[in-house]
Amino acid sequence: AAKQQVQHMVKTLLNLPEVAQEDAADALAVAICHANSWTLRQVAINSGRR
Repeated sequence: AAKQQVQHMVKTLLNLPEVAQEDAADALAVAICHANSWTLRQVAINSGRR
C-alpha cells in the first residue's frame, strides 16, 4: 500500500485526530498487524486449531 493509504488506515483504525507522520504510521501499522495476528492465533488455539 502507498504511504498515504497506510497513514489513512492507521488514522481510521486508531481514531486519531490527525494523520500520523509516515514513519510513525508505518510503525503503528506493524503493531496493528502484530496485535491482530496474535489475537487470531489465540482464537485458533482456543478452538483447537493450530
